[in-house]
Amino acid sequence: MITDDDYEMKMITIVSEDDDNEDKNNNDVIDSVGDTRGIEYDKKNFENTLKCINQYDYLNGIYILLKPNNARLNIIFKYCIQELLLHLHKSAKDNIVFCFTNTRGTFFCPRDTLLVLKKQLNKIQNKSNIEIKICKDTIYCFDNESFRCLAAVKKGMAFTDKEIFKVS
Repeated sequence: MITDDDYEMKMITIVSEDDDNEDKNNNDVIDSVGDTRGIEYDKKNFENTLKCINQYDYLNGIYILLKPNNARLNIIFKYCIQELLLHLHKSAKDNIVFCFTNTRGTFFCPRDTLLVLKKQLNKIQNKSNIEIKICKDTIYCFDNESFRCLAAVKKGMAFTDKEIFKVS
């Protein structure tokens, strides 16, 4: 949703339902952790995630989304990474990438989270001898404000230079 000059909310869609969506690149998003009802719900959600994943013959990628300024990774994150590795073939580690969201405020860098993530991945490697690479090829930093702005412009909304500067 974008608010126009008259403070009217406008829905911006990238792909309409009328478009031919027979795309060969299918991305399914499975949100498994962070349930506000507690860890038992996170565990149940994770079980459901594994059931869903098991329907696929092959996973092209596993994207783990993180905020850039978490100085501590909670027990849920640790549990999910360990359970994921326990239930998937060890080659799945080669398809894991880390996506840092809301990174405009950190100049598109992972910041504090990267240090604790590396520490956690080192513990996993020492415990299970499975190395999950964390490097330039497996880290992506982005922010959705620029994307929202581009989508709105594509749909005909006009912005002043000052407004564009604010989201760039």
